[in-house]
Amino acid sequence: MQNCMDLCSASGNENGQICSGIAYNFVEQICYFKNQSILSTTPTRDDQTHSAFAININPTPKTACPWTNGSDHSTPNGMDFDVLCNQDMTFNDFCPWFGPTSTPQRDIGVCPYHADSLEECMELCSQTHPACKAVAYDPSMGLGYGNCYPKSDFSASTYKFNSANHMAVANWPTLNSSCTNGTLYTAPNNKQFTVSCNNNHMFNDLIEVHSANLSSCIDSCANYSNSTTGDCVGVIFDSTLTSGWENCWLKSANGVANSLAGFHYALMVGNVPTNTNGSSSGNNTSTGSNSASSSSSSKAWIAGPVVGGIAGIALICAGILYFLRRNKSNQNLALMPAGYDQKSPMYKQQPAYVNNAQAQELPTESATHELQANSEL
Repeated sequence: MQNCMDLCSASGNENGQICSGIAYNFVEQICYFKNQSILSTTPTRDDQTHSAFAININPTPKTACPWTNGSDHSTPNGMDFDVLCNQDMTFNDFCPWFGPTSTPQRDIGVCPYHADSLEECMELCSQTHPACKAVAYDPSMGLGYGNCYPKSDFSASTYKFNSANHMAVANWPTLNSSCTNGTLYTAPNNKQFTVSCNNNHMFNDLIEVHSANLSSCIDSCANYSNSTTGDCVGVIFDSTLTSGWENCWLKSANGVANSLAGFHYALMVGNVPTNTNGSSSGNNTSTGSNSASSSSSSKAWIAGPVVGGIAGIALICAGILYFLRRNKSNQNLALMPAGYDQKSPMYKQQPAYVNNAQAQELPTESATHELQANSEL
């Protein structure tokens, strides 16, 4: 009976009549599809048959294109589409292996999806894995309840006019794929992560979100907290978008590692250390070093003129002192008796100098101070 209902949900006809219910003969194993009239009929007893009817079918769906042809619209998670009214594409249908979290199709591979509007069909596309790059939407459900067709790719050469269908084609961006292996990244809330490039870690997924770069993906993990599932401890960032629009996978545990080009892993290693004043000493070491160098250079620039000025004043004072003491010494020598020994506090006789030249060979007190002054300078 379950198989019978699944077949009903995927069936339709060109007249816009969709399967609205089933009657399943479990003795003969025959499945009967019923049109919309089953919704208003009274069931009769049959000991060999079970029946079921749909309860969420809109008998008068809105078939008009909801937006202007060629206009741009985005899904709630930020995926951008160009709308093509009254267009269809019969190629590149696929069934994502991982469906939207908001639908029962997740993990069971039931395709196509059902959507009550083109906007909902676009949103379903934005949540699938691997990447859904376009959708074809049949609001009349002429081919069945499953009226939202994910496309793995698109080509304008394969578009065809269809008055009953509408399309939405993704504006696929090129992401920043830069990654430096072993980088230590600090999130705004001071949680630190180590980066491992081209490295995937399977399992332990919490949620998926879209991120334009590895930094914003890590920030999503740093800010994630859930009392039921626990905190996020790491991320996988798919810079290629091959896994889908939601390319940032938050992880509850480390998981199983395997090499995968374009997929980058970041593992939380703790919080950034803080200084004694309470401020953080983050991973911006180059910025901190430049500030310190600038500060030291500034202080050295200030100290240079100050020290030079002090040294100049000291030299001037030393010169003045030298001349004053020399003048005083000469005056004292003129008053001393002949034979006075300058090195002794006592008087004693010295041999008479033969001439002035001989006397100049002996150092005087002023000359001694001059030598000392010169050596101090």
